[in-house]
Amino acid sequence: MIRSFKDKSVVKIKHEKCKKIIKWINMNLIFKKKLIQFNKDINMIVISKTKPLLDIEKGMKVSITCIEDLREVVLQGGLTSTEDEIHFFKYIKPNV
Repeated sequence: MIRSFKDKSVVKIKHEKCKKIIKWINMNLIFKKKLIQFNKDINMIVISKTKPLLDIEKGMKVSITCIEDLREVVLQGGLTSTEDEIHFFKYIKPNV
């Protein structure tokens, strides 16, 4: 049974909230994928146990690349709310 809403603004508000939630979930998935890849790359460097200075240099390159990737994601998708910014800078970026 399909209901008809008298006040379409309620439907529009709910739709906008759903779009924001979906966008937030997608951004978090992208961030998590980037962090997983970062951790894999760093672990490969640690496991390789080559010369310490080379390992440090490789680790720095991996970190810089990850930060640049995260920056691109943020610039493309944008952190649309204060909550998104807080979450990003409190939980995502410190892991890089």
